[in-house]
Amino acid sequence: MWHPTDLSQVYLFPQTDETAKSFASVAPKLHFPLLAPGRILGHQIDPAPSFTGKHVAYATYTAVLPPGTRIVRSFHHPTDEIIASFGKVLGDRSTLYKYLNPNVVGYITSRDAATTPSQSEDGKGAKVDAECGVYLVDAAKGTILYHSRLTALRGACADVQAVMTENWLVYTYWDGEVVSDSQAKAQKIVS
Repeated sequence: MWHPTDLSQVYLFPQTDETAKSFASVAPKLHFPLLAPGRILGHQIDPAPSFTGKHVAYATYTAVLPPGTRIVRSFHHPTDEIIASFGKVLGDRSTLYKYLNPNVVGYITSRDAATTPSQSEDGKGAKVDAECGVYLVDAAKGTILYHSRLTALRGACADVQAVMTENWLVYTYWDGEVVSDSQAKAQKIVS
């Protein structure tokens, strides 16, 4: 078991030679994101201890979110997930493999209503409604794999729910906008 501190140092528990050897073998494979206002900071742990005798986590990437965006919650693959099938054989006998990335982390974000800096022709700026977002980020590289913007319900993103399994993302949210007579306010499910 390890515990990162404020100085990005890692303390191993229990402090035994066996724990140190086990940790040294997996340290290069450990990638984790830390959240900061408006950005996601990726970290990796140096397999060699620093001069203090502790392992140190160092930044590997920064994924910047739009101004005013805050992360409401995160989600990821189930840790005990069993892959049903890694691919599918096509008619021409080639194989179509699934994109299976164990490092994918999802985030539900919220962005308050604001006025953009003079982007309109009159120079007064344009009003931006409150919105929610769904992000999928590769926690090892910092690549934003997917992003979707949703209208916030009464300025809140509490009703957005998301789940991931294998290579499948499903999220649901309340859509209160009515664009035409054939459309109704409803709970939307996106797959």
